[in-house]
Amino acid sequence: MISLAKFKICSIIFMSAMFCSCNSQTLSVAKENTENKLVHNTNDDDVSFEEMRRINFKIDLDEVSVLNEFHEILNLYQKLHNPKFSRAYPIPTLQEGESLIVLKPTLKKIKFGDIEIINIQNKNETIFIDYREIESWEYERDQVSNPILIIKISEKFKNIKLTSKP
Repeated sequence: MISLAKFKICSIIFMSAMFCSCNSQTLSVAKENTENKLVHNTNDDDVSFEEMRRINFKIDLDEVSVLNEFHEILNLYQKLHNPKFSRAYPIPTLQEGESLIVLKPTLKKIKFGDIEIINIQNKNETIFIDYREIESWEYERDQVSNPILIIKISEKFKNIKLTSKP
């Protein structure tokens, strides 16, 4: 018969192995409201992106902002910090050739909704971001309508075009 101590140790090892194996998987479809999703696309023009943060916060931002420097990222994350919480959200870093794109579109169809990226393409150094408005029971419950989505891409571009799709 296995002792209780050995059973606990085996359980901890098993759970650790399961946790590590689950974290190593890459997500290929952006359907749920989770953090740090890496989305791979198959079309040659499609751009892979990583979702860094999703928040609903009233702040004065452009519809689309591009951050290439750490001080820009730090400034944004300081503005997004909620003083009600003692811990700040982790601030992402960028490698050579990476950029953060901050999306803050005005919702037109769903008053207290969120946004979901449908597709990102790079055509002639212009990034085309297609998104749609989606319902969010949490945002509706809290009566907030200022969705902000921060994504990371590794593409060379000169312009960005944001388009709402049905």
